[in-house]
Amino acid sequence: MSVEYRGKKLMPDEQIPAGSPLKLVVSSGVVDDSLNMNREFVVSPGQVRTAPDSIQHMPVQSSNMDESFF
Repeated sequence: MSVEYRGKKLMPDEQIPAGSPLKLVVSSGVVDDSLNMNREFVVSPGQVRTAPDSIQHMPVQSSNMDESFF
C-alpha cells in the first residue's frame, strides 16, 4: 500500500501542499483475472457456449416465475 502525489510515491513525513489530491494505491497495480480465464465470452440469453468457438441454442422452457412481481 502506498500514497502517490502527482505520480510520485510519497515517503513518510514528506510534505505536500494542503488540499492536494492524493492517490491511494492498495494493490500491486497488476490486474489479475479472478476467474483465471484466457478469453472473454459474451453469450446471449438462450445460448450455451460448450467450447471456445461453438454456440448452441437452448430450447426455450416455460418458466414458473411470477411475472406480476416485475
